This record gives sequence, structure tokens and C-alpha cells, in this order.
Amino acid sequence: MVIASFLLFLSSLLPQKAQAANSWLGNWQYREQITFNNSSSTENLVNFPVLVKLDSTRINYANTQNAGQDIRFTDSDGTTLLPYEIEKWDSTGTSTIWVEIPQINASSSTDYIYMYYGNTSAIDGQNKTAVWNSNYVLVQHLGETSGTTTFDSTANANNGTKVSATDPNPSSLGQIDGAQSFNGVNDFIKIDNNANIDNITVITVSAWVKTNNTTSQAIWTSYGAPHGYQLWLQAGQVAMWSDSGTVNSGVFVADGQWHYIVGVFDGTNVYIYVDGTQRASGAGTVTANTGNNQIGNQCVGAGYTSCSLYMNGLIDELHISNTVRSAAWIAASYKSETDNFNTFGAEELRPNSPPNTPINSSPTNGATLQLLTPTLTASAFSDPDASDTNAASNWQVDDNSNFLFPEWTRTSTSGETSTTVNAANGVFANSLAGKSELAHNTVYYWRVRYQDSSGALNSWSSYSTSTTFTTNLIHTPTNSSPANGITITTLTPTLSASAFSDDEPGHTQSASEWQIDNDINFASPEYDSGATSSLTSLTVPSGALLNGSHYFQVRYQDSGGQWSSYSAPTSFYIDTDTGEYLLQPVGWNQTYNLGDTARFTLQVLARDANGGFDPVTPDSIPIWRLRYWDGATWQELVSATSMTPLAASSTYEATYVIPSDAAWTGREVTPMFYATVNDVPTSLTREIEIVSSPAQVVINNITNNTVPNITANITITNEGTAAFEYTYDYCVVVSIIDQCGGAGNIAYSSAAKLIQPSQNFITNLTLNVPNPGNYFFKTSVWWSNKSSNASRSFTAAAAATSSPSSNSSSVGGGGGGGGTVWSGNLTASSSSQVTNSAGSTNSSFVAVWEAIYTFSQRLNRLENRVDVLESKIKKLENINQSNYSSVYQPQPSYVPSSQPTLPKINHIFRIRLN
Repeated sequence: MVIASFLLFLSSLLPQKAQAANSWLGNWQYREQITFNNSSSTENLVNFPVLVKLDSTRINYANTQNAGQDIRFTDSDGTTLLPYEIEKWDSTGTSTIWVEIPQINASSSTDYIYMYYGNTSAIDGQNKTAVWNSNYVLVQHLGETSGTTTFDSTANANNGTKVSATDPNPSSLGQIDGAQSFNGVNDFIKIDNNANIDNITVITVSAWVKTNNTTSQAIWTSYGAPHGYQLWLQAGQVAMWSDSGTVNSGVFVADGQWHYIVGVFDGTNVYIYVDGTQRASGAGTVTANTGNNQIGNQCVGAGYTSCSLYMNGLIDELHISNTVRSAAWIAASYKSETDNFNTFGAEELRPNSPPNTPINSSPTNGATLQLLTPTLTASAFSDPDASDTNAASNWQVDDNSNFLFPEWTRTSTSGETSTTVNAANGVFANSLAGKSELAHNTVYYWRVRYQDSSGALNSWSSYSTSTTFTTNLIHTPTNSSPANGITITTLTPTLSASAFSDDEPGHTQSASEWQIDNDINFASPEYDSGATSSLTSLTVPSGALLNGSHYFQVRYQDSGGQWSSYSAPTSFYIDTDTGEYLLQPVGWNQTYNLGDTARFTLQVLARDANGGFDPVTPDSIPIWRLRYWDGATWQELVSATSMTPLAASSTYEATYVIPSDAAWTGREVTPMFYATVNDVPTSLTREIEIVSSPAQVVINNITNNTVPNITANITITNEGTAAFEYTYDYCVVVSIIDQCGGAGNIAYSSAAKLIQPSQNFITNLTLNVPNPGNYFFKTSVWWSNKSSNASRSFTAAAAATSSPSSNSSSVGGGGGGGGTVWSGNLTASSSSQVTNSAGSTNSSFVAVWEAIYTFSQRLNRLENRVDVLESKIKKLENINQSNYSSVYQPQPSYVPSSQPTLPKINHIFRIRLN
């Protein structure tokens, strides 16, 4: 009694709210008074969320918008807006709305607020996070009817995740609105860890629960071993668990009825309330934890494992606060949420008639070439209430007919029917923020409304029907030079465009911006001048451009700070490099055995538009010659002879069989190559190191060149006399000089294959290329530290295509000794082919192989392993310490059985430039 008297004394010192209000909110036509019965409370309820339930007996839905967008709540003064949240709007049934009341006085049955509606132009005004202020850390209404997320209405976003869309199952039979129905077996709602929910030790947790199951069930659990707390039903009785143990209220609620259950921790004690009345208390301490948070069960393991105490019933409206809610607060909440706290007054009609809607006069609807600071004029003010005069006007200009975010607004302090759009009269916003005029060549909508002089505040007319006008032009420049499609021979061209032109009086050119790109969309310009001075001509600085195709565009800025559109792009081509050609060696070897066939493969290239080199067709087939130095003069072994074209005309090959004559040991041999392209003679001019490999690799074609998956078909031929497991890698590069496995790789991979002597291994290799463009597909086959190489150019296409690039070329690497008739070998992939040494597919074998493929895979893998083991044993048998030189050279595994280890040509081939 002493505490109650003291609280009443304090409340008497606080300012009391006015109990009468003549003011009316804005353009709302209807309102009702909602009065609260807090007569049994001994304390003021401050920032108290009240549940407002509406049905056809409490509101005329015909006077509201279809989703309640025009619902507003004010304090008793009639104009101070209160935050609210619509949990459900049902114009054919019951709507539920939560409203935060600043204060409901103790012992009062007369405190009230207003509910407004009936404004067809109003937009949704909800502010749910303000309803549930910072003392609330979680508010779950649990009325979701679909999906797996249950949403938190506080600003903390402590949303829940259900096991599935139906676990727990949505129910329309909640205490407030909808609820979630738990099956008592495996469903619950987990809440992710969040400091605002985990690190609190003073707590009020409440929920509505309905069950008839007497097993122990969790309502809310926050647990991180060994700390936490839990609101639960212990054998049907309401209980609270914390670090201090369990306090059981002794109140049995498993009776199939809805019950309002609240648990409070004040730092040392726990208090349990059932249906608004305190029923138990005891020692209870909560320690902050970062463990599991869940509704409807208890999980003690990391990741919500080891779960128990599953709820078998319904839960609605779970609220958690980081403060101690008093007994008066909890009792009032129970009354409010059982719809026993509010009474509704009769519907009131707005007493004042708003002014008549004005009509736009000038500019006329659809007018064009209007000034950027136009004058707007509307019809004269009129009002059904004869005594009312024009007190104010509100003007809006926007580039969108919905006027959600007007570009210019003005509200006059006295009645006016005409105004000029400028920075002195109103406010430019959004895209025109900071401007002093409207934008060029833009369609604008404008409207106005009038306010009357009656005592009613914000008694505005409706807005006039909007009309449009189009502002005048800043003309788009036209590209002049370089002319479209022209080829120029300078990397610093001069760009020119038409003169500046602007229809706005007094406007002059203040800047220009020039852009050049190799793509017409200008997504990433090669050159951008930025805002330069008022130029109509600009010379591109050196270093900005390369040879190739380019596009340019320009735009002008006027003295008002506005830009024209960019000019229509025109193209030009830069070609400063003419007559530059080279021969690119691709895959010949450095060291050969006596009796080997030396293969020399090269590609004819021409400088491309970007300064690199691409394959090109020469005037005639290149020629080659081979000679050696006998100590006094050059002796010619092969006179000028035409090379053999490979898969594409830009790639050629020559071969020479090294005599099996010991006199050749140590001889230096020099191959020389010549080609003529566009009447320009070209020769191979650089020394290279060449290594041998008993394998030949050729890229047959690009079977798929559509981004992202690029597929090449290759053939690897074992030119040795024994089986060998070859490692091969493959890559996509931009430049022909980039090697697989290097920094220039767009994509890279590797594999291995056991290949029988004279066998052709044919397979498809696929790599991922993210963007369209020109590339090379390269592959290398390795034998010890020696390799044979091949490459093929292609164009990666953005759209699917069935044929390879028209300028593709194939390059094959040289290899070792001769071959025998193919003996066949099953492969482990049905996507590869094996051919004979002549290069044709053994169709009968393929047919048989297709039939027995499934049964032969295991046998084939075993056979391959035996072959590898056999080749390694042969290699060990041929090891001879006397054959080692002072510099180690890897020995091949295919030593012919008909002769001992052959001596090597110890000197490299050298290619000299004429």
C-alpha cells in the first residue's frame, strides 16, 4: 500500500494529457476515440503497446482503404501521431493492430487516443520498430502462413527459422491472430545468436500457449552450456529454469485453453505470472551466453543438436524485453491482449469541408520546349465553406506521375494560384538536389493543392489532376571526325564534333567529355577525358590507344551544369604497323637419337590490330633447308624444299631422318625457314633450344567454342617402340608465347594416359573460359623433361556455335622414332577414340568395344598398370653406369630391343637469322 500511494503521488506531479481536442488530422475524414481502462493499476504505463482489435462493429471498413493504408493513431490532442504496426488487416473480418501509447495514467479509465481513417490519398504509415522500442529485443507475432521465416518486429531483426514451412505448422487459431502449431516430435524455431538477445541478464519473456499435453515442453530456451534460461511447462505446470535451477509455479495449464505465461528475471529472483497474475517466485540468476536460442524445444548441442522438450501445442506472440516488467504492466498486457482494455467511441465525421480541387491551367497539358524555370498557374481558390479563404498552396513537380519523390516542391505561407519553379521559391530534391532549374529535355508532371483558412489544421484540398510539359533541349552533339569506318595511321588522333547548341536562353558550353572504347557499349572505356573545358575538338594523348578498332562518343555540359546525351558512336580503325610478319616455331626438339625423325613445325604469323600476332596465310608454301658446318664451309643436307601444310594453312612441317651413323655424333645442324606474306619475305631469326620427345600431339579442331566451356579434340601418337604413360597438360592463353602452367593462363588442367607404341590417343579436352574473345588452345605431352607441343587459335563465342573459328590453326610438335601397326588398347573413357597409326578409326574394334566396354573397364585398368610396371622394369634393365655423362640427361623408356642404347647428338640445333 505504501508503494502504491507513492506511485500515485508521483503520477500527480506529471503533466496530464488534455481530455478534449478540437484539432483534426490532415485530410482524414473520420475518426474514433479509443479509451483505456487502467483503473485497477497503481502505476502509469509509459510507452505501452496496446492491442487494437477491429471488426465491422468497431469500424466502417467501407470508409477505409483496402489494406488500411489510411489508418492513423494520434494522442488525445488529435494531431500527434503515434507509431503503430498492422499485424493483420482483414476488411471482411478481424484486424489486429499494435499501437504504442506514450502514457496511460494509473487508476485512469478516461485516457484515450484517436484512430483516424478515410483518406484516399494517404500511403501506409506503419512504423513497427517504433512500437517495439529499445526495451524489446524480440517480438515474434508467429502469424506467418508460409515460408520458413518468422519475423521479428523490433529493429533487432531477430528473425526465426522454422524446420520447414510446415514444421511447425501455421495455424489461424491464435490468441491474437495466427499462431504456430508444434507437433511435439521434431519441429521448432531457431533464432540466430545476436548480442542484444544473448547478453542480457535482466529479462521479461512472455508468450501465449495452448496445449493439452502433460509432457514437459519448452516454450522459449536460451542456452549456452552451462548458462541460460528457459520458460517451459514441467509436466503441464508453468516453470522457469536458470543458472539457479528451476522454479515451478504449480499452476497446471495443459487444459487445451490459451494461457498468457510470463517469466521475469530481475538479477537475483525469478517471478512467474499466469494469465496476468503472479503465481510464484524464487531465486533465479541468468548469466549471459551465446548458445542456442529457440522457440518450442531445447537444444543443448552446437548446431542445434541433442534436442528435447519439444512443444506439443500452439504458441502465439512471443515477446522478450531487456527490462523488468512490473506486475501492473503484465496485468494490463493480459487485459489488452484479451481485448478487455479498450472501448470504442462512435465514428466522428470531419467537421470542415476541404477546398475544391484546383485545375491546372499553364503550362497546358503536353506543352513542349518549356523553360527550365517555368511558371505554373492553376484555377482560382474555391471552398464549399463560403467563409474559408485560400491560406496556403502546395506545388509539386516530378518526373514520375506517382509523385512519391517530387523533384521540386513549394508550400506557400499565403494563398497563391501561380508560382515560378526555381531555387528561390521552392526546394529541388533527388536527382535535382542542389540545382537551380529543371533538367533539359525531360517530361515533368505537376500538380497543386490549396489549404483553407478554417480552424481545422491541414484542411487541404485534393491535388489537382497532374498535367505534363517537356523542357527545352540541350542538343546532342554529332561526331565529325574521324569519319565513321575510316582507317587512320596515328595512335593520337584528333576527335571533332558539332558545335554546342542549347535552347535555354543564356546557356553556354562549360565542358565536354570524350570517350573511346573498343566496344560500342563503352562499359569500360579505353580513354575518358573527364570533364574538360568547352571543347568541340580534342587530340587523344599518346599511350591511350593501340592498333585496332575503336569507337568514340562525346557529350557537352551547359553553364547550368547539365550534360547532353552522348553522341551516337562512330568507329575508326588504327593501323600503324604494316608489313610486319614472323615465323613462330611450335614444337621441335633439342636432342635426337641417331635414326630419329626430326620434325620441325612452325606457324606463319602477322601483326594483329592489338599489336600481337595472329596466324596468317603466306603467298606460297614456306620453304626450308638444312645444313651443317664442317669446320670450313657450310654443307647443305636439304636444299630449298617446300614444307608440308598441317591442319591449317598457317602451320607447316618438315621432317628429316637423322642417319644411323656414328659420324653424326656431335654434329651441329642448322635448319632455316623462309616465307613470303604480302610480298614481304620473312625468315626465322632466333636461336631456340629444342628437346626431343617420343610423342607427337596435334589439335585436330575446336569442337565447341561457346563460352564458358571450350572443347578441343586432340590426337597424341606414341612414336616410340614401347608403351609409356604420358603426362599431358593443356591451357587457354591470350598470346601464343604464353606457356601452359604460366601466369598468362586463362584456364589450365592436366592428365595422363598410357599409350601403346604407334597408338593414336584421340580425346576431347574441355576448359572454362569466362569471356568471349580471341585465344589459343595449347597442349604439351611430356616424356621425362621433354615435351611435344601443339596450339590452335580460336574465337570464343558468346552464343552457341557448332563450328570452330574460321581463322583457327593447328600446330603439332615433333617426336621420336618410328612406329608399328597399332595393336589396340581399351581406354577408360568412352568419350575418347583410339586409332591406328594411319590415323583412321578401327570401326569394327569400336563396335566391339562399345558392346563390351562395361565388362572390360576393370581388366583394362589392370592391363594398363601391368604395362606401366613392365616399362619401368625395362628401364631398370637398361641402366648402365658407364652411359652416364657428367651432366645428367633423362633416358627414355622406349629403348628399342634390337639395339643397345644409342649415342646422342650432344649439340643443339641452332637457327641463325639472315
